[in-house]
Amino acid sequence: MKTKLETRNSKREAISDVNEDAMFADDHDNALVGFVEHFKVGPVAVYDKSIVLRNLCERDGMSLEDAEEWFYYNILGSWVGNGTPAFITFLE
Repeated sequence: MKTKLETRNSKREAISDVNEDAMFADDHDNALVGFVEHFKVGPVAVYDKSIVLRNLCERDGMSLEDAEEWFYYNILGSWVGNGTPAFITFLE
């Protein structure tokens, strides 16, 4: 049986249902993997960092070094409050 979150039209909609203040990374919906919960911080969108970097390289024509620099300064470094998205690195 599917939960309410699994039947939503989009991941953004499902995340917004659990935290109306959640924010999202522009142009990286393909990297959105779900949400993360943490003490004192509502559920926030979580993105696969490797897919975000791939987007920057393939879509925007950046080298990996430039993509990493852009990511750390302009994306990860953009704190806009408790709804700011998180980025995950999966370990193999």
